[in-house]
Amino acid sequence: MIHKLIELGFIKVSDWELIEDNLHCDLCEYANEKNLLYAYVINQKIKYIGQTVSELKKRLYGYKNPGPTQSTNIRLNDLIKTEIKNGNTVDIYVLINDEGIKYKGYTVNLAAGLETVLIEVFSPDWNLQSKKLRVPFNEPNLKSSCKSPGGSKQSNISEEPFCEITLHKSYYGKSFFNIPIRHSGYLSSDDKSAIEITLGNNPLKILAVCDRTAADNKSPRIRIGKEFALWTTNNFNQGDIMYVGFVSDKEIKLSKEVTFPPKTKP
Repeated sequence: MIHKLIELGFIKVSDWELIEDNLHCDLCEYANEKNLLYAYVINQKIKYIGQTVSELKKRLYGYKNPGPTQSTNIRLNDLIKTEIKNGNTVDIYVLINDEGIKYKGYTVNLAAGLETVLIEVFSPDWNLQSKKLRVPFNEPNLKSSCKSPGGSKQSNISEEPFCEITLHKSYYGKSFFNIPIRHSGYLSSDDKSAIEITLGNNPLKILAVCDRTAADNKSPRIRIGKEFALWTTNNFNQGDIMYVGFVSDKEIKLSKEVTFPPKTKP
């Protein structure tokens, strides 16, 4: 699983040590880095993902010397010590924020945007957010119109690499939408995976979550966030049609018109 973090740009900067029952780590040149994501990894498995706007050394100091009211720091301090005492190495990985990423002239905080997505995709054992129960989403009264050549019905996958989504009140101005089951074969079959989203003509791609655990029939739910909510309310009226183009199993494009290039059926 760690290779997926490395593909995103995470690098190993240190590991936790236990000296006289006190945690210690040597961060070298990365100690003063700010606005970054960090991850704790044991035996190639991601155990925890966090984000900090302060210097890395300051954030990790909280795990070394947790205050009496800092419940997360206390919990992580105990977990890290236990793993080290059991003979395991707790590696520290970080993703340095790219200050060059801009959106309409504003610098994008990559760490802040990725934290929730990565926790949802990887479900690290030590992140309590990943353990929350999800309420199934049922939409018996909603209709998603998906086109196939000649209007024929197919039970597995449509021949055309796009579908229409009606922006009913359950999707309009919300943070997610569902891909109809007949088009689900175009996307990753994993229960949860990262997916890139393009909103209209905006060249900036958004990293979202493709979640197949939300619906009973395993149709993908695309969890984007507030960017999707704002984009739909700014560009559509409730009840309008939104087109979803399947660029690859890890990327889709959302649009008001069908402008997608042909794609071979997987």
